[in-house]
Amino acid sequence: MPPQIITQVTQRRADNGLTVPPGSQRIGRADIIELLRSDVLFQVFTFDRLHWIEPLTCQRVDIGFDGQEAMIRWLQNHPRWVSAPRKSLRILHCLRWYYWIRETIMREPRLRYFDRINRCWLNPFSGTWQPSVSCGDNRLNRETLQAMAQVLVDCPVAARLRGAPEDSLLPRQGLDALLNGGDPMATAELPCYHRTATPPVAKPLSSGFARQDSGAFSTQDLSSLGRSLVVQPEDHPEAHRWHVVLEGSECAAVSWEHVCNLARRGRLEHKTLLRPEGGGQYIAAVRCRGLFRPPSTLIGRPVVARRNDENRSDSRALAAVLSQGNPQSGAPLQRWTVSVKPREQMIVSARDLRRLVHEGKITPVTMLRRDDMEHAVPASKVRGLFLA
Repeated sequence: MPPQIITQVTQRRADNGLTVPPGSQRIGRADIIELLRSDVLFQVFTFDRLHWIEPLTCQRVDIGFDGQEAMIRWLQNHPRWVSAPRKSLRILHCLRWYYWIRETIMREPRLRYFDRINRCWLNPFSGTWQPSVSCGDNRLNRETLQAMAQVLVDCPVAARLRGAPEDSLLPRQGLDALLNGGDPMATAELPCYHRTATPPVAKPLSSGFARQDSGAFSTQDLSSLGRSLVVQPEDHPEAHRWHVVLEGSECAAVSWEHVCNLARRGRLEHKTLLRPEGGGQYIAAVRCRGLFRPPSTLIGRPVVARRNDENRSDSRALAAVLSQGNPQSGAPLQRWTVSVKPREQMIVSARDLRRLVHEGKITPVTMLRRDDMEHAVPASKVRGLFLA
């Protein structure tokens, strides 16, 4: 620990009201803030940024809306971090991937493709076989998940991802074509790579965990919910890759799943033109069945959300879909009603609420109301939402 960030405290009272013995050392708040800003070892979070991976014991610290304040409190309550050895940055990144894999692998079959003969794992980000990851007893144990995490840390494709890792996984159509000896480029947007001489896999192995899916719906189910809404277009069902005209220019051919992601992110309008690869006429995006699905077919009642400064009432408003809970199980989520303007409200998840604050779309005077609150309160009253 650099000596300049350590403040000598003699004959003072600590935060708990006890007298600090002479010669003891205490870290000042300003020094901790500077440490969090300058040391990359203290800047590793889970992908949803709701947990901080502290570099001493590598445990996840729930920071929620408190963010930096929660990190400061943890460091103040665990003073041994001043002299304790810290883990390397690679170990912290491995743990970030390990925590994500452990929470996702039960509901994401693309993480469970193994060769039944050689027991090696198919990396769903790059589409390459990984002999270093195996499941010899047909069960996914802790060592298998750790080996997966180490592979993803060194994977260039996974290192370039932006947003949730689930959005960067290769489509199942492409993985199935690869595993069964087909042409992966015919059904998915895959990077160029060389296949190894590994026998194809008929279907992914099932997990050996005894825990079953409880049906509970959380913020991490947003991507899987969006993918479940994907329906192939009715005009050219045989076309797997599409050219999209954005801002007056035609983009390179992308997969249909990528087109649906653009629609969910608000990049496509009803009049946006699409053209199937290999010929064909331009068609309007509104003609693609399932691309702009009415909300009544999703959850049984109209919803309106505000995303990217535009009111939406269709399936592109993923925040609204998320806030309504699981349409099958009916399990509610923690959601917030945001009063942007008089007579104009939006319902967002806790995760999207933080994003709106970061983008400056929610000010301290914006009125917020959580589901379990009777009356709306100013955003400044929500603890940890606006950090100093």
